[in-house]
Amino acid sequence: MNILKPSQVRFDELVSTLEVGGVLAVPTDTIYGLAADALNPQAVQKIFEIKGRPEEKALPIFVGSVEEAEKLAEIDERRKKFLEKVWPGKVTCVLAAKKSGTVALRIPNHDFILKLLRGFGGPLTGTSANVSDKPGHTKISEVLSEWQTLNVDHRPDIIVDVGDLPESLPSTVVDLTLWPPEILRQGAVSEKELLSYIE
Repeated sequence: MNILKPSQVRFDELVSTLEVGGVLAVPTDTIYGLAADALNPQAVQKIFEIKGRPEEKALPIFVGSVEEAEKLAEIDERRKKFLEKVWPGKVTCVLAAKKSGTVALRIPNHDFILKLLRGFGGPLTGTSANVSDKPGHTKISEVLSEWQTLNVDHRPDIIVDVGDLPESLPSTVVDLTLWPPEILRQGAVSEKELLSYIE
């Protein structure tokens, strides 16, 4: 496990780690998260092992654009208009997946993650950097403690230490398989604000 300060971060190194199925612990616009290639089954499996997360609980995914989201999910014109209003931002949207089932997608409003998404050129997992059923972390000391002191077999390959993040609620989760959308988890964006985006 390699811990990097901002001055030590090289995005080509981070992208290379992702390309070989590695896992990064990185800052986001809400809390520290675990990023891996969302289309690499081995990388996704590694996330489940790091978190100790039940495999039936699907991972949310970060995308870099609505166009990238359209490759993964069924998005009609009214849903696209809604996404363009709430993204980038703290709203995770559950949509019908292209193949089957559903997929939870978000474009985070965070320069670091957006640069990482552009550099990698594909979707990344967007789950919180913590052991399953434990709270997410905005404080870097808690992130480091999670992986340095716990008796766990699996750890992120790289932790990007940018210090403590601003306090934030988690993203609001919205079910867009329904219309009008339904809030599944109240978070950083209020129901009143979301309702204003529905045409």
